[in-house]
Amino acid sequence: MTDVSRGSLDGSDLKIAVIQSRFNESVTESLLQGALEALEEMGVGKERMQACSVPGAVELPLVAKRLAASGAFDAIVVVGAVIRGETSHYDHVCSMAADGCRQASLDTGVPIAFGVLTCDTADQAFARCAPGKANKGREAACVAVELANLLREKKA
Repeated sequence: MTDVSRGSLDGSDLKIAVIQSRFNESVTESLLQGALEALEEMGVGKERMQACSVPGAVELPLVAKRLAASGAFDAIVVVGAVIRGETSHYDHVCSMAADGCRQASLDTGVPIAFGVLTCDTADQAFARCAPGKANKGREAACVAVELANLLREKKA
């Protein structure tokens, strides 16, 4: 049987940036806190974390790419919340945020963990940002640490 490589959740020697979209801030603030708490629990010291915010989800990819390309971070976490409205604007925002973050990660080789909620209702968003293990900001932080460690291992 072939061994399967998997990155560890030890963030003690990683530098991680977390970018928060402020649109739907009552949701995204909880996602940000979930991500920061998870990073701290995985050993990422506060001095090795950088948090910043942008107006909305569409702005996440540009800042994520700039931070990733700087060489200062092992991984980036983006958190945000897009809640469906009455127009197709939702579809465009979701697509631009997801495609942009994916492309930024591929262009730079730095993991960008996508913790942007795309929900039909505010209730769905609040259920996914509640404190605890199901917080999607927390989950994105775990993805970022695991991928950073896997890529570091594969580089060696």
